[in-house]
Amino acid sequence: MSSTPQDVPKAPPTKWTPAFEAVLSQIVVDYEGQDAAIREAMSGGMRKLFERPYQEELGHLRAVRRREEPMIASAEDAQRIIFFPQLPDMQIYVD
Repeated sequence: MSSTPQDVPKAPPTKWTPAFEAVLSQIVVDYEGQDAAIREAMSGGMRKLFERPYQEELGHLRAVRRREEPMIASAEDAQRIIFFPQLPDMQIYVD
């Protein structure tokens, strides 16, 4: 059971969308038995973060590390960094 809050516009699908939906559905299962408001807030918050994954901020952090001009990260890159990080992405978390 997953919810799509009304105030979160549906972003165009990326290659990470199926994996995110699968993981979110499992997280929601872990919240069974909790108050519905808590379950909906957690699900809605995760969905908002996936739909708007701080592209500008992550692009800036990556540019600082590489000593390049800041540029906005693509939605797909930002989603990967937040939800499915790879080893090279860990430096962003450290900085």
